[in-house]
Amino acid sequence: MYDAIVIGAGLAGLAAGLRLQQSGLQVLILERREVPGGLCGTRMLDGYEFVIACNDFGTGLERELSELGVQVRFKRVRTRFTLEREVYELPPTGRMMLSLARHPGDVWRLLRTLKNPALLGQYETLAQLVHGRIRSPDFADFLNSFAYPSSRTPEDLRIDELLAGFSKEYAYGYDQSIIPEGGPGVLVQRMVERFEALGGKLLLRTECTGISIRGDLKAVATAGGEYIARQVVTSEPRWGSFPADAKPGLALGMIHLAVKKSLPFPQGFHTITWFPRNVVGWMRSLDEGQMPEAFGFHLFASDLPPKPDYYSINLYLPFPRGVEEFSPEERQRVERYALEKAERLLPGLQAALLYQRFVSVKEYSQLHGLSCYPVPAFSKTSVHKAPGYDPARDVFHVGNSVHPPGEHAGAAVLSARLAAKAVLRRVRT
Repeated sequence: MYDAIVIGAGLAGLAAGLRLQQSGLQVLILERREVPGGLCGTRMLDGYEFVIACNDFGTGLERELSELGVQVRFKRVRTRFTLEREVYELPPTGRMMLSLARHPGDVWRLLRTLKNPALLGQYETLAQLVHGRIRSPDFADFLNSFAYPSSRTPEDLRIDELLAGFSKEYAYGYDQSIIPEGGPGVLVQRMVERFEALGGKLLLRTECTGISIRGDLKAVATAGGEYIARQVVTSEPRWGSFPADAKPGLALGMIHLAVKKSLPFPQGFHTITWFPRNVVGWMRSLDEGQMPEAFGFHLFASDLPPKPDYYSINLYLPFPRGVEEFSPEERQRVERYALEKAERLLPGLQAALLYQRFVSVKEYSQLHGLSCYPVPAFSKTSVHKAPGYDPARDVFHVGNSVHPPGEHAGAAVLSARLAAKAVLRRVRT
């Protein structure tokens, strides 16, 4: 018998299991896939290694892992937002300051609004705020692009949810992006090593088929038999507990690129985005199920151990709502547009290209057995997610379907901390 069973070995499950094991409990983690880590891993395609997902993280993750005794080195990196006529960079650089200097009135109105709760309270969504306070179309596009990482339109992104991602209360640290040296697979490997060094047990290829209550205990059923524990923590999402107006965010497809090592990637940067004009317009088209002629995307160079003759790049692009595969003609058009704009971001890309592979939403699920919906559900009317504890089943949930706000690794790992604390209170009383 175990003190706790954790179902799912993604970042949230591993973090919950680690925190419980470190606190003196005997923990078993069950994972249905052949490898732990969920979206944080890599895959070989035709002899080239690519990151599955896990683009970058906030500094809050570094603090969490340090508390758990996980030895991972991180690098601080920047993000570049490339628009039709302007470039913005975060954390701010001199180039960023020059772009902001073109819009002094807009910057002043934005800062004044953010510092005045009465003014800010007049706007519910990002699109409303930008429309009401910003005059420059270029600066408006930059601000509206903050909806893009959440896989929803600026018309659907609530102001309170956007600000929660940067609040001191949750301390996600996304004002400074970090990436693990060696890639996300190294991060997961270190978490597993630490968990097992503390005496925890991880079983792969073991899918949970049910959870039942046995008096004061829980029985977790699998194809290989039952496992008994005092408490259960599960990564199973609680999307069914979302408000009736909830809908999924936009799914992402990708283009895997392997390029010659001679192609320079902007030093100190990890993620580079391309956003054509009228961000609200082309994102609305995607939300309505139409692929616009011009669309935004982001790319990053995989921070994997050095290869002798190449490095890999992932280019992510949003798919129209309800579309998981393009026709051959549409795929060709979309890929051609993305690579043409990527050449603007990385001059010399086409000449340095060794390999490319377009992966649709459908193909991604087939390749990895994972969802490529970064935000499987969100509500436009409420920032509040389902609570982590389900009293009907007497289990604790972790991951991005439950509190706290945010659809990223920082929120998932914080949910693990909250669940672990609740389990420890239950066990110790």
